[in-house]
Amino acid sequence: MPLALILAHCERLASTLVDRDQLVEIDQIRDTASRMGRHVDGLMHAAPVQSLPVDVTALARGVVERFRPLAHARGAELTFDCPGSANVLAGSADLELALQNVIDNALRHARTGPVHVSVHVGLRHVSIDVADDGPGIPLSKRRSVLRARTQAVSDEHSAGGAGLGLSIASDAVRAHGGCIRIGDAPQGGALVTLQIPSPGVRPRRRRRREVQPRLISRA
Repeated sequence: MPLALILAHCERLASTLVDRDQLVEIDQIRDTASRMGRHVDGLMHAAPVQSLPVDVTALARGVVERFRPLAHARGAELTFDCPGSANVLAGSADLELALQNVIDNALRHARTGPVHVSVHVGLRHVSIDVADDGPGIPLSKRRSVLRARTQAVSDEHSAGGAGLGLSIASDAVRAHGGCIRIGDAPQGGALVTLQIPSPGVRPRRRRRREVQPRLISRA
């Protein structure tokens, strides 16, 4: 409902007397709200995973460009570095959702330095690195922060966060046989890496472990 209201307001504003720059801003708001609506629908209805060719470099560049106004509003800088095209077989909406959550998390916790996004091509994976100069994520919390409905409990790193961004990103990447790794950024903050299997590499899908009933003997 909130997203539907945002879209309704966009339509009303677009029909009024506004200049060209304002129309561009309205279109960006409409596009962002529509994308978020599709992401929410996908999360709630558990749509089947679809793997199609995706240019990770183009996708990452597009997400970075859409986040520049938010970075500017928060007094942060967002930089991007990439090679040529880097293709994978995945769902573009899932990867976009994952990267959006990771970048938003980095911008929320960055201090004075830029948030740096970069794409790397390896033999088995295409990786997207997002590095910031914030407080980082303690080693003891890096596994739990990627689990659903959990968050690093550090007061510095959890301020103002809903605690779901990185876990949602992890679920989106894992659905395509990838993973998210958390390390230390060169500038001292968190380095969050999204790894997606390269085309031709068979992804490792984790099997759900069955819990066997435990028999308790009674004397």
